[in-house]
This record gives sequence, structure tokens and C-alpha cells, in this order.
Amino acid sequence: MANSTKIDYWFKKLKTMDYHHHVIPGNVVKLLPGLVTPNQVWDPEKSIAFMDNNSIGAAVLSLYIEELPLSAKSKWVKASRTYNEAAAEAVKKYPGRFKAFAAVPFPY
Repeated sequence: MANSTKIDYWFKKLKTMDYHHHVIPGNVVKLLPGLVTPNQVWDPEKSIAFMDNNSIGAAVLSLYIEELPLSAKSKWVKASRTYNEAAAEAVKKYPGRFKAFAAVPFPY
């Protein structure tokens, strides 16, 4: 199914796309002990179940780390790369359900 056909399917059947789907992959939690807790780990299967229960056809993933200070350059770089890899894996594993915004370590 071509991408445009998949998008047509989402909007005809499920009507909604979530453009603000915050995720914290498990590997990011390991990088930031104390800032992110294990119960905040994102689970794509749970996200899909939630999406299905709420008529959401697809979601665009974005990294969410609230408490990391901007001065922690190396942690931002590692967290961004780790998230980008996990997000790319989710997009590949669940085609048509997830897209992803890339995380860019800022303000660098």
C-alpha cells in the first residue's frame, strides 16, 4: 500500500492523527537515571492499544524530557541520538502507525 493510500485509510477509517505523541524510550531512561523513572518508559504496543481505543490512526513521535537542564550538553546529545534510533525502529516495525520528529540536542 502506497503511503498516500495509507494516509487515506487512516482518515477514512480512524479520522485522527496525533501530532504530539511524547515518548521516552527505555534506553533514554537508562541514560538519565533520576531524571526519568522506569514507569515513564514508552511501550509502542500500549500506545497502539490506546490509539485504537481512541480512534487515532497514527501518531508522530517526539522526545519528551522535562527536567534535563540545557547545560547538560553530552546528555542531550546521547538522549537525542538514543531517541532517534528508537523512534526509527518503531516507525519501521509499525509502518503506518508511527512517524517521528527527530530530536536535535539544543541549544547546540
